[in-house]
Amino acid sequence: MENELNILDQVQKVSAPPFLLTRIQQRIRNTKESTFSPALTWVLSLSLGVVVIVNGALLVNTFIASKQEKNLVQSMNLLPQNELYK
Repeated sequence: MENELNILDQVQKVSAPPFLLTRIQQRIRNTKESTFSPALTWVLSLSLGVVVIVNGALLVNTFIASKQEKNLVQSMNLLPQNELYK
């Protein structure tokens, strides 16, 4: 066990190359920030709103249409009965 711990004594400190920190800082300064323009933000927001409104309208129309079809089928007594005896 002691022999295994003695291996850790052989580890030496690593020295960084000169001017490494300044090179890293310069690269950080040179990177461009990716931002959305206000016009693009408005266009994306409005298009998302339109999609939500259209989806809502389609859901309402589908619900109303299925309700009307069910009423029509019921009025004509076309519903299948799974009962053998009433």
